[in-house]
Amino acid sequence: MHTSDWVLVGTTLLLAATALGAPVLTEWLKRRFWAPELSLDFDLRKPDCHTTQYNVGGVPGVSVPTRPVHIYRFRVHNGGRSQARRCEVVVEGIAKRNAAKELVWHDKYTPVSLTWGAGYEQFVDINRDRFFFCDFLYVLHPDHQDFFKKYGGFQAWPNSDEKGLGVEVRVSKRFFSQPNWLPAGDYRFKVAVYGDNAPVVRREFDLAWSGAWGDSEDTIFNECVLRSVA
Repeated sequence: MHTSDWVLVGTTLLLAATALGAPVLTEWLKRRFWAPELSLDFDLRKPDCHTTQYNVGGVPGVSVPTRPVHIYRFRVHNGGRSQARRCEVVVEGIAKRNAAKELVWHDKYTPVSLTWGAGYEQFVDINRDRFFFCDFLYVLHPDHQDFFKKYGGFQAWPNSDEKGLGVEVRVSKRFFSQPNWLPAGDYRFKVAVYGDNAPVVRREFDLAWSGAWGDSEDTIFNECVLRSVA
């Protein structure tokens, strides 16, 4: 082959490599320098946790007055340089402490997403420097808990006493094989935030729940205590 032929072959190979590598390089640069950066934050105080009014509805001929509900929420914040796309918060596991204070994990728990506040769908896009609230736990009024026990909506922790009050885990889907209603006790949660173009963020939280109702935020924050595990 002549020198000009080798130059032509080399040029062709270089152009092909550039064409194939450019998208990969562009994507790497975007993730390295302009990627979103998600965080999962929580404070046991307003506005993350607060009391509001709740109306159950949904059953013809059954009237249940509006009652207060205590809401515990996460803040999912995007501190990166671009929009975080299709974000969801997922409960990946729940454990309960036994009499020896040992954590016993629900061995058949299927990861399931939580519900975003304000009626958003399962996935949300979060712009840079913005945060979205995600509902995590509800402490429903005793009247409303009696309603859900009678008409469905609760799946209790295995082999638990359903006579008292419980905490509702605000999962988007309720499976018959795993709980969304937790009676008095100490629990641990594994929670993760997923995004289509952001690294997964995982945190664990401990819940100490006395099973006692309180009308005010000051009271319920001493009966139902949620904190991050360092």
